Amino acid sequence: MLTIVGPGRIGRALARLAADQEVEACLLGRGEPMEDGAGPIVVCTRADDVAAVIDACPRPDDLVFVQNGALLPWLRERGLAEATQGQLWFAVPGIDASPQAGAESVLVGRHAPGLAYLLGRAGLPARVLPGFEALPNEVATKLLWLSVFGVLGDLHQETVLASVARRDDVTALVAELVPVCAAALGATLDVDATVARLCAYSIAVGSWRAGMKEWRWRDGWLQAAALRHALATPLHDAGCVRLAAPCSTPAL
Repeated sequence: MLTIVGPGRIGRALARLAADQEVEACLLGRGEPMEDGAGPIVVCTRADDVAAVIDACPRPDDLVFVQNGALLPWLRERGLAEATQGQLWFAVPGIDASPQAGAESVLVGRHAPGLAYLLGRAGLPARVLPGFEALPNEVATKLLWLSVFGVLGDLHQETVLASVARRDDVTALVAELVPVCAAALGATLDVDATVARLCAYSIAVGSWRAGMKEWRWRDGWLQAAALRHALATPLHDAGCVRLAAPCSTPAL
């Protein structure tokens, strides 16, 4: 039994994939109770709603987190460092749209093999990481894509494909944010390889319009982490100021 919490774009897409493959699935909205039993509970809510889902869950060991942003340190603090986690590299343009494959999604944890199989059968490439030690690099890479292309997308009011043409800007932003991810997440990323990976994904989902969202978990988290580790991020800061983003939040 697959339980999906959060009937948004990702949650509905996963429910349809399960139905297409004749996998029993239950899609729950805000406040709907989760049943005892077995099977993965995929949390597809916004990051700010994850705490309430955890508190209401009768089977925390079965939780699967696929949120964008830097939830990893927070999950560690909640004692969920080894809960199943994933970084999804596909786009869902609308609430009932079909997923658009972009790059290989990654998952790790007890429910990772089954979910990777479900995605793969639907034409969405996915692989299981060898262990949790590989997770910080994956979290950091997706966080950088969200931040870099989100800032550029909002600044220039353009799609991610259009932002790829600003390769120098992408590289400069990645170069100043990679040290932040290293200090705060323990990620070890090569700038050029990361830029290539982010641009390849943006080309694959070219019509997507990225933007600055979920400040606390994305750009705000990066700003707070940079401040905490005394790292200068002038380009990212300038973009946030131009977009009238909130001031830096305390370390999470």
